[in-house]
Amino acid sequence: MELRFWCLFAGVVISTASLDAACCASNTNTDICSNTDTWISKAHVVSVISTNFFGQNSYYIYHTSIIKGGFFLPTVLKTPTSCGVDLKVGQEYLLAGQMGSFNRELWATQCDQFEHKTAPLLSEIPEKTIDSLLCNQNHPMG
Repeated sequence: MELRFWCLFAGVVISTASLDAACCASNTNTDICSNTDTWISKAHVVSVISTNFFGQNSYYIYHTSIIKGGFFLPTVLKTPTSCGVDLKVGQEYLLAGQMGSFNRELWATQCDQFEHKTAPLLSEIPEKTIDSLLCNQNHPMG
């Protein structure tokens, strides 16, 4: 049993390290609206679940408005520590990212965000820009 635990632990560490090393390399110029596995949301950060756990931070978020991704999005957001978003509890952000395959998790990196910001505060983004993100217009986030 102990050997199984360490093998699982090593697998998580290796896959997390791979994610951190390449998280922004593959999607720097991706148009988030054309990718079917992406989401965009105005979201309020409710709490921090964990920080730097296996190379990632996790947050509980409340979606005040979903721009892309369906009528319902999960409320747990995961982000790598090396190139992820840096969010503060009580703030509202314009967030974007990828939909994970396991339990429909939400993932976000700095490269997914508007102008590649690490903390894209909603109050700092012009309303006209937010309105233009409706994905029927093929507008790139970055």
